[in-house]
Amino acid sequence: MVGPAADIRIPAQANRIFVWHRGAVGDIILAGPALQTVAAHYPAARFTLVGKPNRMSLLVPTLPVEQIWDAQRAIWLDLFQAGGPIDPKLRAGLAEFDLALVFTPQRSPEFLNRCRQAGPAPLLWLPSFPVACRMPVSSVQTETLQRYGIQRYPAPFQLAMDASELQKAHLWRRAYQHLQGPLTVLAPGSGHPLKNWPWEHFARLAHLLTEQYQARICWVVGPAETGLAEKLRTIFSDHDLHVWDNLPLSTLAARLSLCQLYIGNDSGVTHLAAALNRPKVIALFGPSDPEIWTPLGDQCSCLTSKKSCSPCTSGPEIRCSANICLTDITPDEVLAAIKCITS
Repeated sequence: MVGPAADIRIPAQANRIFVWHRGAVGDIILAGPALQTVAAHYPAARFTLVGKPNRMSLLVPTLPVEQIWDAQRAIWLDLFQAGGPIDPKLRAGLAEFDLALVFTPQRSPEFLNRCRQAGPAPLLWLPSFPVACRMPVSSVQTETLQRYGIQRYPAPFQLAMDASELQKAHLWRRAYQHLQGPLTVLAPGSGHPLKNWPWEHFARLAHLLTEQYQARICWVVGPAETGLAEKLRTIFSDHDLHVWDNLPLSTLAARLSLCQLYIGNDSGVTHLAAALNRPKVIALFGPSDPEIWTPLGDQCSCLTSKKSCSPCTSGPEIRCSANICLTDITPDEVLAAIKCITS
């Protein structure tokens, strides 16, 4: 069984650290302060990140990453078995690490014990969802590390940019140098439809920003927003329409860092924009709790509903059947918030 934090002794020195995190983009970014804290505690260490490679690659310019492994590979299946032998190749690969960090939503003794059986390194579990508390998940993780004797790194976490992607983004940005108004990003999607501000509100906000700020609007369209690009073309002229359709995350991050304003839902892209600390960000929260999932970065403001039922969830499941909380936030309210943060 998995014992309390006091039963686990962390090494005095660590050169190679194994990090398991299969979360979404926002979850990966919110783990940034904890990973930054561990990197500062072990300045000679290099991380091997295990998860979705395209998501994990966002951390490469910021943290001492040695390599990224795909968590979908078959070799990891033994960790999810209730018993039986563990692949010798997996044991050999994990034997090279001095410390293992495992981010999962729940503290599953079976999975964690299998991880410990597979590798000799001390293993620390860090919750990717808060357990029985209402506080920022990034703070939950760093406080967990403190119980192991790893003190929180005092500087705020900020994502750095890949140099080659940033160079390409600067070339893209030159096309807008003649504009007077702010380059503004609208991201109407998220990982769950009930976390989305109504599409009609986004369209109205785009018109207001264009009329009052002469803003140049760029729309973020991801895999979940099927058909959105076509819908945009029915409302906006080709001259006024700029769609970032399924951009690689590193390209998206570089472009976001050169924009002045961003408005989006509680989504991975919003967490990405906020962690860059470059554009001013307005994050729209409805069923999810901003006390727990507030994006990182001091350039981010959260706008929430006045409905008494909001927020209605703290974990991955959303219990409501309709997002009346987000519908209740009007484009004029968002515009007023924009005026506050840009004045």
